[in-house]
Amino acid sequence: MATITTKDLRVENLYEPWKADSNSIPIIEFFESVNEPAEMGRISAKCKVRLARWEMRGTARLFYLSHRQLRADDISYEEIRTAFFATISR
Repeated sequence: MATITTKDLRVENLYEPWKADSNSIPIIEFFESVNEPAEMGRISAKCKVRLARWEMRGTARLFYLSHRQLRADDISYEEIRTAFFATISR
């Protein structure tokens, strides 16, 4: 009898957590890894923001939490992305 293997393909399991440190994937890779599958899956802009927030850990999470404007309900994905790029690329 054949064994059937199932994969957990929930959206949140498709993304790698990001810490914004030397052991993490590069910033551009993180934001592309959120954006590209979200665009292909036609995920809403608001959900894309949630996914990015959900996958932030360590330094990235602290940066996000320390900036009130990044936690605003009406912030766009591009605004979050731009804030991180502006800070990390200094």
